[in-house]
Amino acid sequence: MTTAAGGDLSEPMAICEVDSADPDDVEMDHIEVDEDDSDSDSDSGDNDSDGDDDGDEDDDDEGEGEGEGDDDDDDDDASDDGDVDEHDGLGSLESILGGQHADLLASAGLTIGGLSRLNGANQFRPLLAALRQHDNQTQQLIALQELAELLSISTEDSLIGLNFGELGQSLVNLLKGADGDYGELAGFIESNADIMLLACRCLSNLLEALPLAGGLLARLGAIDVLCSKLLAIEYIDLAEQALTTLMQMSKEFPAKVCEAGGLSACLMFLDFFATGTQRTALSCAANCAQGVTKDQFSQAKDAAQVLERTLFYADQKCAEYSCRALLSLTRAFRTSPDLVSQLVSPDLLDRIIESIGPDRASATSAPPTMLLRILAAVTHSSPERAAQALDADVLIVLERIVKHQLVSSASNSGPVEPRELDTRASTRQDSV
Repeated sequence: MTTAAGGDLSEPMAICEVDSADPDDVEMDHIEVDEDDSDSDSDSGDNDSDGDDDGDEDDDDEGEGEGEGDDDDDDDDASDDGDVDEHDGLGSLESILGGQHADLLASAGLTIGGLSRLNGANQFRPLLAALRQHDNQTQQLIALQELAELLSISTEDSLIGLNFGELGQSLVNLLKGADGDYGELAGFIESNADIMLLACRCLSNLLEALPLAGGLLARLGAIDVLCSKLLAIEYIDLAEQALTTLMQMSKEFPAKVCEAGGLSACLMFLDFFATGTQRTALSCAANCAQGVTKDQFSQAKDAAQVLERTLFYADQKCAEYSCRALLSLTRAFRTSPDLVSQLVSPDLLDRIIESIGPDRASATSAPPTMLLRILAAVTHSSPERAAQALDADVLIVLERIVKHQLVSSASNSGPVEPRELDTRASTRQDSV
C-alpha cells in the first residue's frame, strides 16, 4: 500500500518511527495544530504559505525522483526499440511476454524459438518468388546463390514452415534447363549452365540439411532429371554436382534410384571423372545395389562389368566401394544361380582367388575380408562358379590363409609346435 506522495506505509522504517515516538509529543502536535487554526487569518495564511513551500519542496523532490524514473523508462524503451529493429519484433515480444508470462506463450502453443524459426522460414519467400521470374535469369541467379548459402547452414529446425513442395518443384524445373515448364515462355527459355548448376547445388544442400526430403524430390521427378544429366553429359561441373546429389538420395532411397536407372547412370562415364568423383560414383553404385531387383538384372550386369575393373583400382576407397557393390549384387540374385554366374565372370573369380592369398599375387587395394565374402557368396549361390573355384585350388589357398593366421597369432602368444600347427590346419580344412 502506498500514499499519494509515493511513500510506502508498509516499510519497516516507517513503523519503527511511529513506535518510537513519544505520546506527549504527538498530543502537543495536535494541540499546536488546533491553536494554529484559531489564530488570525494572516498567521494562518503564513502557515499555509509555509506548508505550501514545504509541499512544493516535497513535490520537487518527488518530481525529481519521478523524472529519474522516467529517464530510466526512456532508456529501457530505447533499448527495447533497438531490439525490435534487430530481431524484427521478436526481442520486444520476448521482453514483454517472457519471464513470468512465458506460460502464456506455452499455453498458446508458441515459443520465442518457434517464432524465430518461423521468421527464418519467411526469409525464403522472396527467394522462391524470384525463382519463378523466368524472364529474368539474372534475378534467378542471384536468388539461387543466396538460397544455396542459406541451405548450406540450415538445420531441420530452421526449415520449419518452409514450403518444400514449392521449393522442390522450382529447383527441379530449373534443373531441367530448356525442357522445364515455363508456361507462356515455354520454348523461349534457353538452358543456362550456371542456373542448372546452382539449382542442383541447392538440392544437394537441402538433402544435407533434411535427408528425408529426398522422398518428396523423388515424387517431383528429381531422380529422373539427375540421371539424364549423367547419361548425356553437357557440362562436367553439372555432371559432378548431379552425381553428388544422386549419391545423397541413394542413401535413403536406393530402390527409387535403381528404378530410374541410377545404377547405370552413375557408372556410365566413370573414367572421365577425377578420383574424388569416382569415389562418389562408386559409393552411389554401392547404395543402389542394395535396392536392385530381378527385374533390373540388365542394369546390374552392366554395372558388374564396370566393377570388375574398379575392384582392382589402386585407390583404396574405390576398391572398397566396388567390393560393397559387387557383394550386394551377388546377394540380390542369390536365389538365381544362372544370374550369379553371369554377374561374376570366370576371369573375375580367378582374380579374386589370386588376391586373397597371403602372398597376394594379384595386386589390389580391396580388403581381403570383403573379397572372401564375395567368394563365399558366389560359390554358395552358383554351383558352376563353385566348381571353377575348386579347379583353381581354392582349398589350398584357404589352407595357406589359415596357416598364415595361425602363425601370426602364435608369434604373439608364444611358440607353437609344428605338429600342433598341422593339426589345427587340418581341422580347419575339414570344417571348410
